[in-house]
Amino acid sequence: MTILCATDFSQPAADAVSVAADIARKRGESLLLWHAVEPQAGDPVTGYFEPVRADSASRLESEAERIRALGVAVECSTEIGWPEEELLKRMPADTTLIVAGARGHRGGGHWLVGSVVERFARVVTVPMLVVRDAPALREWLSGTRKLSVVIASDLSAVSDFALRRSNILQKLGPCDVELLYVEYPPGEYGRLGVSGQICVHRPHPLIHEVLTRELVERAGTINLGGEVTTRIGKTLGNTGPVIALEAEQANVDLVIVGSHQRTAILRLWYESVANSVLHSAETNVLLIPFHSADEDLRALESPRLSTIVAATDFSPSGNHAVGWACAMARPETHVVIISVVRREAEADEASRELERVKAALPRSEAGQVETVVLVGKDIATTICAAAERLSADAVIVGRHTSSRVAHVLAGSVSGEVLARSRRPVLVVTDPATI
Repeated sequence: MTILCATDFSQPAADAVSVAADIARKRGESLLLWHAVEPQAGDPVTGYFEPVRADSASRLESEAERIRALGVAVECSTEIGWPEEELLKRMPADTTLIVAGARGHRGGGHWLVGSVVERFARVVTVPMLVVRDAPALREWLSGTRKLSVVIASDLSAVSDFALRRSNILQKLGPCDVELLYVEYPPGEYGRLGVSGQICVHRPHPLIHEVLTRELVERAGTINLGGEVTTRIGKTLGNTGPVIALEAEQANVDLVIVGSHQRTAILRLWYESVANSVLHSAETNVLLIPFHSADEDLRALESPRLSTIVAATDFSPSGNHAVGWACAMARPETHVVIISVVRREAEADEASRELERVKAALPRSEAGQVETVVLVGKDIATTICAAAERLSADAVIVGRHTSSRVAHVLAGSVSGEVLARSRRPVLVVTDPATI
């Protein structure tokens, strides 16, 4: 296995090399010192770069000799070209970590191109450690102190993957971890179906309860040899600078953030939280990309089904969704059968009908079956909000069909749920209605 350390021979890069050497020695991996000579506008084309390349190779080899004396196997590589492109082409297949130094740049003027490290962040397929505070990392690696870590979570698959991959720190030394979620109040009011005036100065009780539950559940999976806490921040703007500011105020040593690695076009429309943290943070950052080599195999993992929401309108197709929910349930599964009515006056009748459905259910392995009547003008939105409040692992809805013409999903309740839900959705059809 190989740790790749990119260097431009600056002092921040030299600090990163020392950190990379410490990690390689502790993990028993080899170290590749890597440098790219980047073409500049106006450079001659023929023969200009070879002396520069030779000088860079000599400097790399001098650094390698120093590290070899510490008992670390070191190789060197000097390339000519755009660093991010050359990195992808030349990076060994067994690379487990990229380490790079970052120069101070808060408020810097590289809006169009970005720093080399930020350009690396958009293309790497393995975790990348950006070093800004080498002494903290080296003291931790030497075993003289714990590392203080913030893991940023947005409760998505990307941040959950970063949370799981944070275990790469496990064998390096103990860490105290704070799991941080930055709440955007308007978004949470909409996601959870909370009505009323949006308050940004104090937490809404329901929103705080749901977010705390979701964070605590994820915090329970962290085992890095130290204390684990959770915290909820707030923002009405970009998330990345808030994460960086929270980390700075807490005086942490490392921020861990997952990366979507969107294309350049998508980055024009969506905020890149990872890139924003990388640009704003004053401390070390561990970037964990979601698009890794084993992504196709990771998709085969069996999903956990702690909570299943099944929505019914008491039609055969709706009740078929309930049957599917109970069939999929395991002893630890909580099945919540919901029915949405548009007027409060209809709630009692719907409640009685739900109890009748529950009583008629065949024997199920489900640990608990609960019925809930919800009132909402938009049925699909109400179902999605209920699934969010319950942290559902799956939502099951029925689709009405005709023996002559099948209803298309677009415009139907099932189609709207499928389009809007952040949770996995299973749309089932009652065979008797086909």
